[in-house]
Amino acid sequence: MDTADPVEVGRSDGSETQQSASPGPSSAPISVPKKPSELTEQPAISSLTQHFKGVWQSVLDGSDEAEDSEQCGEAAEIALRQSEKLKDGTPVFRIVMTGGPCAGKSTGMAVVAERLRSRGFEVYMVAEAATLLFTGGANFRLLNTELKVIEFQASLLKTQMTLEDAFVNVARVSQRPSVILCDRGTMDGAAYMSPSMWDTMLKMNGWTQANLRDDRYEAVIHLVTAADGKPEFYSLLNNMTRTEPPEEAIALDTKLRRCWVGHRRQYVVDNSTGFEEKINRAYKFVAEAVGLPTPGSQTLRKKYLVRLVDRQALEELEEVQFFEVVQTVLMRKSAHEGITNEIEANVEEWVRRRSADGVHHYSHTVRRPGPGGTRVELKRQLTHREYNTLLAFEDSSSKPLTLERCCFVVGKQVFVMDTLQDSGIILLRTQLDREGAEGLRGESLLWIPPFVQVESEVTGDTSFSIAALAKCEKQDKSVETSVS
Repeated sequence: MDTADPVEVGRSDGSETQQSASPGPSSAPISVPKKPSELTEQPAISSLTQHFKGVWQSVLDGSDEAEDSEQCGEAAEIALRQSEKLKDGTPVFRIVMTGGPCAGKSTGMAVVAERLRSRGFEVYMVAEAATLLFTGGANFRLLNTELKVIEFQASLLKTQMTLEDAFVNVARVSQRPSVILCDRGTMDGAAYMSPSMWDTMLKMNGWTQANLRDDRYEAVIHLVTAADGKPEFYSLLNNMTRTEPPEEAIALDTKLRRCWVGHRRQYVVDNSTGFEEKINRAYKFVAEAVGLPTPGSQTLRKKYLVRLVDRQALEELEEVQFFEVVQTVLMRKSAHEGITNEIEANVEEWVRRRSADGVHHYSHTVRRPGPGGTRVELKRQLTHREYNTLLAFEDSSSKPLTLERCCFVVGKQVFVMDTLQDSGIILLRTQLDREGAEGLRGESLLWIPPFVQVESEVTGDTSFSIAALAKCEKQDKSVETSVS
């Protein structure tokens, strides 16, 4: 908008929920031990982690072991897959579960946590900071000036980040693959403040919107309030801090969606299906973000070649974000010359720099074929140093792609539109969970905004993949297209 290595089975602990839903069976098998007793008999994971930690450090240090670029390129990739910040060999994923009132977050987090534990992850659940403060005695009615609201929201955000960071540290100490499930995220506060107050709070604390939105979480899962689509299930009874009537709940839900526009993995789960299936759909997005294969009905992705864009109408949207993006394709070579691996031959790998307002965000992506004709992506955030290190393994047969990326939400649908700088090619991408698209309202959920004129659908057309476009740029080829 990733195939994970076998991981160890984590412990399971209880969680209180506001609603009940059966976790159900996992959507696909994965190679993990079935019994906790088998955990101590897997030295391979630990030794492999230590090996790649050593090789990656040699790459960073520039030691003699880093002279073989092919070996180090492969080792660097695997090391990045094994570690979020390269502080140890344990992958730690942070996932936001957000949405309007009575959306099913509490039940969703409990179900997702149980399924991830059964697939080998340690799972930590970060409580909503606002609920902690309000149930502890904080009274929003006493915040009767803008400055008081700003200071309260800043304290709330600091509490939230402190809680999240504490769980991340605990997860790293465990040295086990971990997922941090966050009940709301750092951008949610923007929905409860005016834009001017939000900007003032950021400046007072030295924060930037890009850092709060882009640098902390692997994915943002937005569950739409029951008031929008299932009003008969909207209730104020199961949460003592919930006070919004249905109309306000829908308005707040819309604001929360808009707060996260621009995050590279923002998913919206609406009420087009029953509640249990809604939670199943949310789980599949989380599984996709942490690198678990989810065959069968997963994500319905669409890609279109755009002929014309009404730029004025685009810029007049209530929430739209523009970025400059540079994507660099990396070399992928087998560790042993002469060995051909069909799966590896279809793997794409690249690093990306995304910039806005002088702030840069770096990431690394590996995309490979998954079971049942699906694709699996593994994405990692990078530091500037890690990004520059991986640039050393740029595919010399390709040219870095420089493009303008535009992210926006229309209704409940998230869109990403890329305009390639050199060729002028414009590509529009959107995605929905397939169950939602084929649910109560059918394929009508997928539609094109009226300010975009499409030339043709290119979903599945490999000539419009990142690797192919990068090679076209290298060869100075272009596709004729007109842009207003």
